[in-house]
Amino acid sequence: MKNLGLKEGAKLAAAEGLLNSDGYITIPMIVNGVPKKWIFQWMTGPICNKEDVTYPVLQFPLAFPNMCLIALTATKGDDTKFSDQVFQVSSWTNSEVKVFPQWFGTGSQGLCYPLIIAIGY
Repeated sequence: MKNLGLKEGAKLAAAEGLLNSDGYITIPMIVNGVPKKWIFQWMTGPICNKEDVTYPVLQFPLAFPNMCLIALTATKGDDTKFSDQVFQVSSWTNSEVKVFPQWFGTGSQGLCYPLIIAIGY
């Protein structure tokens, strides 16, 4: 086989992951000559019963070994017009994310789940 131009990339580990409802995928790469792994994670938090600052901190499926660059949230309702609530990310670390349920005051609370996506390495 002749040189395919992969250089150090040919020595990288395979991509790995956990393909569940809460899961992740790691993608190997080289940054400034050093092997690293991009990590993309997703998860669903517990249902929210009301607008509450005591909503639990959520643990990532896999702790980021270096840094969580960003954590984003979306809201999963229950397919009714009464799901009048969204989630905001208030903070994150390499191993967890804190979200805050925000109620608009016009519908029912307690019908939504936070969907989390986090990216890091």
